[in-house]
Amino acid sequence: MWMMFAVINKSAEAGIFDAWTYRMKITFSGYTKSGVLTNFPVLIVLRTNINCFAYTQFTSSVGADLRFASSNQTNELKYEVEKWDTNGISYIWVQVPRIASANDFIYAYWGKTGASSPSYTTNGAVWTNGYIGVWHMGEASYAQLKDSTTNRNHSLSNPFVSTTNGCIGNGMTASANYAVIPDAPSMAWTRITFEGWFKASNIMAEQGLISKGLEGYNEFISRVRNGDYTVFVDNDGNWPPVAGISAEGAQAGVWQYVVGVYDGANMHIYANGMRITGTAWSGAPLNSSGALYFGTYYDTTLKYTGNMDEIRISNLARSSNWVWACWINQKPDSSFIEYSRVVYKPRGTVFMIK
Repeated sequence: MWMMFAVINKSAEAGIFDAWTYRMKITFSGYTKSGVLTNFPVLIVLRTNINCFAYTQFTSSVGADLRFASSNQTNELKYEVEKWDTNGISYIWVQVPRIASANDFIYAYWGKTGASSPSYTTNGAVWTNGYIGVWHMGEASYAQLKDSTTNRNHSLSNPFVSTTNGCIGNGMTASANYAVIPDAPSMAWTRITFEGWFKASNIMAEQGLISKGLEGYNEFISRVRNGDYTVFVDNDGNWPPVAGISAEGAQAGVWQYVVGVYDGANMHIYANGMRITGTAWSGAPLNSSGALYFGTYYDTTLKYTGNMDEIRISNLARSSNWVWACWINQKPDSSFIEYSRVVYKPRGTVFMIK
């Protein structure tokens, strides 16, 4: 199969990856908000429908020669590979220092013989800025769920069954089972954001999604109940509901991005990037020694049935712009990113900033 490349022969401005053979510009053309995102984890999706892209251009079968750089080509960007598939679609998380407009962009590079994967691809360095746990949920059947942050809040065991049709690469499906993550020093907060992708099989039953705490002393609970997504935050063992999504917002058999945010004064809940409701509620969330649950809460009879993917918890309140950008970047038909035509650079030349 023949491919036509744009070829760069000379430039007065050299970048840190000019020894690499291929380059692609990645523009955040779908970011239409006015706020600035700092150290934002962008999902990059590589597939053969990108103009002039081919996995055979990599010198490593596992993509070890992949690199990312800032728009001026002088700052290396940290990344983590969630899934690498040379026969299909690959998913990579890149920490971008600043996104302020639809004109902002970064570069991807590959095609360097002898390059090895940097340590930041596996040591959790991508997940700073308040993340206490990030679970991609792409493990094999009955494997331990791994936390990608430096906190390493892994599950004790994973009774879920792996599925290949997650919202982002592989996800997990719960058939009335759940996962448990032990309490840890990193799980302490006065502000909190908990989020994930869910595709419930039944929205009328009461089922736990993400929760933490002990019986009667839960810190927070997110659940689906009677067609609503509902969020609780507790500071004294009492449980008034503080936010919820109407029955019209919860749908069975559809991937939905659900986020709960407590900012110290108000509880907010979002569905698919949109703030649904907020309720004034002041106080510090209870910090108990209870475990973190995916797929239920302390009453383990209330088990979730359906799929879930990309669960994250932060010890700060994410902004509405951050929540919206996560949703539009991660959703299957995302319009957040524009991938340019791949540029080929002959040996002995440099990439031109363009």
